[in-house]
Amino acid sequence: MLFRSKSRIFPYPIFLSLDKEDYKIYNLQNILHLVKNETQLSITIHVIAHGEPTNMNLIDFGIDSISCIDLGNQISNILDKIKWAKKIITFHFHTCDSATTTNNKDPQQILEKTFIGKFWNILYEKNYLIIAIGYPGLYHSLQGRSGHCVIEYQGMTLERSKAAIKIEPNGNVIIPTLTQSNDYKLLH
Repeated sequence: MLFRSKSRIFPYPIFLSLDKEDYKIYNLQNILHLVKNETQLSITIHVIAHGEPTNMNLIDFGIDSISCIDLGNQISNILDKIKWAKKIITFHFHTCDSATTTNNKDPQQILEKTFIGKFWNILYEKNYLIIAIGYPGLYHSLQGRSGHCVIEYQGMTLERSKAAIKIEPNGNVIIPTLTQSNDYKLLH
């Protein structure tokens, strides 16, 4: 996970839990505790992981797979512990299939059947105000363009920013109209 506020980026990876004495600042709970009273900047946590192709309810951090329910419960426990206020926090999932369903045009399916929807529901039920952002299909890096990514979905290659599916704090689902983007050389 990476932590980001509107104009400041915490430049190191953040972990759900890391038990080494000198590295406790890198725990999500400690970071959120430090910024919970921030009033000027919005808070975004970028979750970088691999989607599990055989189970869209899992993402793989490279060490371990975690389900949307487990991740939602862990985040909820952290927010409970630090007494997170009614402040919006964005979770941006840079993973394959984090917003894929059999019908990606149906907001209800996005809310009920996707990784981001299930994750959002867990935190919404605890009265947290969150935004969840994810992508349908495969999330690819571009060859020769560090930091630039595209989405491959239903035979189309889409600019990442034009394929993002977003669930707002009130449950409104924003689904973009997906259209083919320029030709890109993908890293495979």
